[in-house]
Amino acid sequence: MVEDDFEIIHQLERILKNAKRFDCKVTTARSGKEGFEYLEEKLYDVVLSEYDMPDMGGIDFLKKVREKYPAETMRFLIIDEGETKRANEALNDGVIHQYIENP
Repeated sequence: MVEDDFEIIHQLERILKNAKRFDCKVTTARSGKEGFEYLEEKLYDVVLSEYDMPDMGGIDFLKKVREKYPAETMRFLIIDEGETKRANEALNDGVIHQYIENP
């Protein structure tokens, strides 16, 4: 999960870890750069990225994930209200598999 807001990280991490039907381990990164460092070390089944990050936008980050791991990794974008147009474009272009509205 790539997210720059600690509160959102903790909320999503708690939700994912408590979902009993999922057997998952959660790794968090605070930036796109840090996210890529983790991806260099290990392949992940799912990548969630915040839309608006300081060093690299979530759509740009997930485009790069798609280029490097086109079939191996499901890509989800976390958006705030008002970002659905760009998220739908990314969805239609195959950059992401789905978007999730920020909790």
